[in-house]
Amino acid sequence: MIKIFTDEEDIWRRIWNETDVREYNKVNLGDALTKTLLRYLSKEWKILEAGCGTGKWVLFLNKMGYHVEGIDNEKMVIRKLKGMYKNIPVKIGDVKRLEYPDNSLDAYVSIGVVEHFEEGPVRVLKEAYRVLKKDGVIILSVPYESLIQRIVCKIRKREILKGKIFHQYYFSKEEILNFMKETGFRDFNIRFYDKFSFIRRRGVVKHIRKKGGSKPVSKTLVKKIFSLAPNFMTAHMILIVGKK
Repeated sequence: MIKIFTDEEDIWRRIWNETDVREYNKVNLGDALTKTLLRYLSKEWKILEAGCGTGKWVLFLNKMGYHVEGIDNEKMVIRKLKGMYKNIPVKIGDVKRLEYPDNSLDAYVSIGVVEHFEEGPVRVLKEAYRVLKKDGVIILSVPYESLIQRIVCKIRKREILKGKIFHQYYFSKEEILNFMKETGFRDFNIRFYDKFSFIRRRGVVKHIRKKGGSKPVSKTLVKKIFSLAPNFMTAHMILIVGKK
């Protein structure tokens, strides 16, 4: 696992304050994550998104005819969502202490959440397992420790380690699968996605220099180069579908 630190004590409040929610919540139907959600979820199911953030998937899936509720522990973002979207089914909640009975949900969705617990994801996964029915589906997405991510982290080592506050982990495929198996999940389907996230992030491409000079390589050129590499080498996220 790669461990990332920050200097910001309230990084999520700052992120949500700066986020254009309506723009962020636009869904690309051709995206790997969207396709996976539509493929593995049923409109007959009771579904929870644990750590719903801006409500993107709660809004989209309910609009498509699914039955999805969302919880998040950030009170500010929940209030903001309820002010923006009438009757949006979201509420304040703790993914480590879900207010749902045992074996009560058909599916559990977690997109970029469990990596933010310094003690690791097991406690959150155990709660997911508890509330799911037998053969219930979990769709889990976390930052992926790909080859390019290891290179980027080496380039930015001073920057990502200088903070004193834990932010998140990047997991290898084996690490996150072992955590899920330890919890009891099985029958995994795995995809790698968000291939060019590292290019979009500020402060990465500027470190990549043309040989023999100091001029930065353009993002377009870097993107073309890495488009030739397989997803498991360059993806920013790993997406796992499993069963209880």
